[in-house]
Amino acid sequence: MGRLDGKVVIITGAGRGIGYTTAHLFSEAGAKLVLNDIDEERGQKTADEIVDKGGEAIFVHGDVASSWDWSKIVAETMTAYGKIDVLFNNAGMGGFKSLETPEEEFDRIIAVNLKSVFLGCKAVVPIMKEQGYGNIVNNAS
Repeated sequence: MGRLDGKVVIITGAGRGIGYTTAHLFSEAGAKLVLNDIDEERGQKTADEIVDKGGEAIFVHGDVASSWDWSKIVAETMTAYGKIDVLFNNAGMGGFKSLETPEEEFDRIIAVNLKSVFLGCKAVVPIMKEQGYGNIVNNAS
């Protein structure tokens, strides 16, 4: 019995780094995972590894800076598991180098590192309110 047996957890940025490691740790604790990443190959690989180890995970490709993609992530989670217990907002990116950074690159960094947290919370909070419970972890590194 794991501490998270039966809990449904969405993890963004699950294809590498903290998201990848967290996905494996949450799975070992018994969680059912919905893994997201913009890198389809890495995200699917993480899900496949977890399933190969006996865990439960699905992968939903999407850009966390898009409200449309958040709708897809939530819809696929609800179809697969019928609830959302935890959102782990983890996706993030670096890249800001100096004031020479192009405005478009800066906007993308802000969208992934900040806007995505707002969109993720906005997408799952109504479900968590209806359920009467839920947890959101916003990670920054």
